[in-house]
Amino acid sequence: MLWFLILSPCGLAEGDAVGDEGLAGLVLHLDGDAELLALKAGNDILLLPPNVQEAIDAIAKESAVDDSLRYYTLKEHRTVYGGGGIMPDVFVPLDTTRYSRLHRELVAKSVVAQRTIRYVDQHRKELKKTYKDFETFRQHFQVPQSLLDDIYAEGEKQQVKAKDDAERQKTEGTLLPQLKALIARDLWDISEYYAIINEQSDMISKALQLLH
Repeated sequence: MLWFLILSPCGLAEGDAVGDEGLAGLVLHLDGDAELLALKAGNDILLLPPNVQEAIDAIAKESAVDDSLRYYTLKEHRTVYGGGGIMPDVFVPLDTTRYSRLHRELVAKSVVAQRTIRYVDQHRKELKKTYKDFETFRQHFQVPQSLLDDIYAEGEKQQVKAKDDAERQKTEGTLLPQLKALIARDLWDISEYYAIINEQSDMISKALQLLH
């Protein structure tokens, strides 16, 4: 259940954002801390506060961490707060530009998943015979061109196609590892999927670099 509050100059109204009952009531009460009180009461979203900056200031002031609640871990001296949470030593931003429009749309239309399942179903015995264990698969399996061609062909049927060779090349840089990981998951389990897909993860790479 998602509850919301509409904070406007004419009053404070509450309602159920999921149901159709409309506003459950109206309370003519507003002061500088109304938004803060609303959040403390358990509301998820505040809509139309009369003064956005006052709302931000009040919530930020309440959220400020008292230094008396600040602790440090014994070994690495990481900052930990009494209310929970730990400050990261290293931040690795998510590179959302890595995935092309073509890749995103093929995934969104389930073309990648469906065609991969079909490929494994058609070649399961052959794959199991050739790759008797996961390590052999990880080291030697290469996604066949026939699977890529099948995915592109199905994508075109759904009006999803590369605008040029450059987009297709960029797509295959992220699509090929994903296909290999999906095939591994179908042949073994989710752990094998992540063993392959994490090879492309900047976060995992950074963590391994720091550990070594």
